[in-house]
Amino acid sequence: MRKLLISMTVAVLTVSIMASDSKDLKQRKQLAEQLLIKMEVPQSMTKTFNMIFRAQVAQMNRMKLNDAQKTTALKVQKETMELLQKELSWNNIKSSIISVYAETFSAADLKAIIAFYSSPAGKKFVQKQPELQQRMMAMQMNLMQKLQPKIMAIVRKYSPKGSPAGN
Repeated sequence: MRKLLISMTVAVLTVSIMASDSKDLKQRKQLAEQLLIKMEVPQSMTKTFNMIFRAQVAQMNRMKLNDAQKTTALKVQKETMELLQKELSWNNIKSSIISVYAETFSAADLKAIIAFYSSPAGKKFVQKQPELQQRMMAMQMNLMQKLQPKIMAIVRKYSPKGSPAGN
């Protein structure tokens, strides 16, 4: 009888903890969605895709490609970006992003972050984010361009003689 009583008590506590966790997760998901909207994530995703496409086209133009290669590369790039924009659209990945935020932050954390993004500094951060991303991307591309000869030296070092990379 005593074991039955203990088992029932544990079961009741487990169910109530699970119900509480479920309520908390639901609240965190609602808060996460509010936060992502405050952060203008849907709009920023579109801007980011466009920025990546422009950067890749610019990089492609710096490469020594003939007209046929450029035309093919641009077609591949355009089709790839269209696929990514479709498959990684806000509507397709919204619930996954919300879940990640809800599982990562507590309700109190999410409320505090929402308060920041509602503040003048938070709004300014959101407003400046595209410019910041563009400048960061340019800086990273510049660094990678400077590293390219060293990377190619490493590739040549390990490539068989006679292969395009080994020459």
